[in-house]
Amino acid sequence: MIVYPLLKAMSLVGVMMGLLVLLLMTAGSRLSTDVLAYVSTQQTMHSDVYLLDVNRGIHQRMTYAVTNELTPQWSANGERLLYVSRRWGQGDRLYVFDFATHEHRLVVSHTGDRAVILNPLWIDDTIVYMQGIRRTSTVIYPEMPVAVDNVAVSLSEPRPLADGDPLLATYLEQRAIKAQQSVTSRDGSRVITVDEIAGQWSLVVIEDGRINPIVFLSNMAVFNGPTIRLSPDGESAIYLDFVRDQWLDVFLIDVAGGEPRRLTTRGAVYPEWRP
Repeated sequence: MIVYPLLKAMSLVGVMMGLLVLLLMTAGSRLSTDVLAYVSTQQTMHSDVYLLDVNRGIHQRMTYAVTNELTPQWSANGERLLYVSRRWGQGDRLYVFDFATHEHRLVVSHTGDRAVILNPLWIDDTIVYMQGIRRTSTVIYPEMPVAVDNVAVSLSEPRPLADGDPLLATYLEQRAIKAQQSVTSRDGSRVITVDEIAGQWSLVVIEDGRINPIVFLSNMAVFNGPTIRLSPDGESAIYLDFVRDQWLDVFLIDVAGGEPRRLTTRGAVYPEWRP
């Protein structure tokens, strides 16, 4: 296990970052409610992981490496956040940020310049991902599912998952749910999905057999996938939509309807609610 602090060379940046992370917390290592993780290029030419306190409108940049950080995913208790660091000319790396220690931990480091990490997810205290190979700069082929156990305590070596492994079945099921352009409330009473109403793509709520459009979507957003995520309390949802057909941003909408609220500016992807 390799552990390194947030602070590397820029001590002032590290101190400021620590103070802002504390603003997003209520007590100890507990984050406040309604926090999003997302990825954006708003401050640099490469992508970084950010946190957003939705209620207070506080955005906090979490990564500062000169690489592309991707696919943030929360642990089930919301105390840790994994992300992939893509380094062109090197293999991908997988990190976990621990909110109790304010440290980034290196979990997986691939040495081959074509090795990539795809679709990482938490399953209890295990991280499962697809290990892939980069054929060209834009074409990536998944090769095998891999698991890293005991992330919270002492990391194990990555191990391949064989067909028939229950962990693999759980991973594939969760990955399929995240890829859907719809979400279902915890009690099963509401489904939020994309539908075409009178020739216009819309985000709709299906409840008690009724289809209620709540906001229009651009055609480009539907084509790329709006990444719908229901809030932990089930009363609102976030989604991606294009702004002036140029970039994607995160929007918040009440499932009962109303005007959407734009949460990010200048581009954002991979939004995920903290559990």
